[in-house]
Order: sequence, then C-alpha cells, then structure tokens
Amino acid sequence: MEKGSKHTKKAIKNMIKAQGHRSEVTREKMGISMRGKQHSKTTKLKMSKSHKGLNTWSKGRKLSAKTCRKMGLSRKGPKNPAWKGGISSKHDKLRSSAKLGIWRKRVFARDNYICQKCGQRGYRLNAHHIFNFTEYPSLRRDINNGITFCEKCHRRFHRLYGTYYNTPEQVLEFMENK
Repeated sequence: MEKGSKHTKKAIKNMIKAQGHRSEVTREKMGISMRGKQHSKTTKLKMSKSHKGLNTWSKGRKLSAKTCRKMGLSRKGPKNPAWKGGISSKHDKLRSSAKLGIWRKRVFARDNYICQKCGQRGYRLNAHHIFNFTEYPSLRRDINNGITFCEKCHRRFHRLYGTYYNTPEQVLEFMENK
C-alpha cells in the first residue's frame, strides 16, 4: 500500500473482525445482557489469569526430550486432528523423507552454506536437484546432483525454466547469466 492511501471501509471492518475487536454497539449489548448477573468465582479466576497471561500451562517451562517425543507420538496418524485417512502421496513421502533431509544438509555443507548463484550465506537455502527429481530416481540422493540456491534464486530459476523436466544445461545457463 502506498504512503498516504487509505483503507476501504470494508477492509477496515475485516481487519477489526480479524483482530477480535467488537464494535461499540456490540459491547453495549453485551454489557446490557450481563446487567444484574455476576460471573462465578472460577470464571473470574480464569479471566484474571487470562489477562495476566498465566493461562498457558507450559509458560516458562522446559520440556524433556522424552516428554516432547511422547507429545509428538500422541498426535501422530489418526490421533492428529488434521488426519485425512492416510492419503499422503508417495511423492510427499519421498520429498519429506529423512534420507532426503540428510542429502540436503550434505549439499549445503559441500557448498559451504552459500548460494551458488548470488553468494548469499546461510539464510533460507534450498538444495536444487540438477538432474530432475522425478526423472532420475537413482540420482535423488546423490550429492553431486545437488546445488545450493537461496530461496530467491531458486524461485527465479523455476520461474525461468519451469518446475518439471529441468536439465543440467539450464542450471549452467542460469549460473552464467547475471
């Protein structure tokens, strides 16, 4: 948004709604509905804690590795509220595998955590497959099939050459152009 421009009334209403603010009319109606009534002691205690920021049980606590592991397992698979019946595709499982994570770290370490295009160091790096991931399954975890790009350069590469059927020639051409 440019300096000096104003939000539309609809945008302001949406922002207020998103922030949880209530209009004066709504607050007045709520106040009227509570007239002559009192909150219970437990409700007052909860409200008090909420205002003081004491309502989270874990605030300031360090959890042990064992507890973290148990908590993670308690929300795994069908126990997770976002569970959709185990419909993850083979592709998703391949992309998020631990072995591919190790490959990524090795590529970064080999390239000294530096984007090979722009020279940016250690910030939001992506490991890019030189030979396409889907076309060359045998080269997926080969360290020589990877190159380190920062997020910006990686996006620029795929904007220029697309996301599928990329070739080593495209990587070379991308690296040569400024």
